[in-house]
Amino acid sequence: MKAYKLAAFLFTFLLLASSCQKDKEKLIIGTWEIKETHVQNLDKYLEQFKDKYQASDKEVAREKSRVEALPEAYYPSGITMSFKENGVYDLGGITGKWTYDKDSNKLVISLATLDKSIFNIKSVSRKKLVLIYPFKMADMNLDFELVLRRVESE
Repeated sequence: MKAYKLAAFLFTFLLLASSCQKDKEKLIIGTWEIKETHVQNLDKYLEQFKDKYQASDKEVAREKSRVEALPEAYYPSGITMSFKENGVYDLGGITGKWTYDKDSNKLVISLATLDKSIFNIKSVSRKKLVLIYPFKMADMNLDFELVLRRVESE
């Protein structure tokens, strides 16, 4: 009896897990407004910066200010990202194509300028989308975190 219940539970769990993956792509479709951006791994980056360049505390503080401003420069708050069912993407008037790779949980965006951006999806729900954009600077990695809220259609 226990084996039967365990098998039924496992089957139900697997069924729900697979349907959630399909739903993730559907959840992405829509228009999202960038609410906030920040560097996720700033402290680690600053440690590497200090070690690599033997930077003084003043230079580290200056680098911190500069790096903290980067995500907002690339993805300003208030700008919208639109993901349409037909794979069309729009970032504040710049269009391209988007795809979701469920195996890697990545959002791939190709712009008309042949530029490709790959975002890791940290979380997605009906109202909130959190993306991580890996960014390389001076052979060191930064992770920009973008928090977006769904724009409700009128």
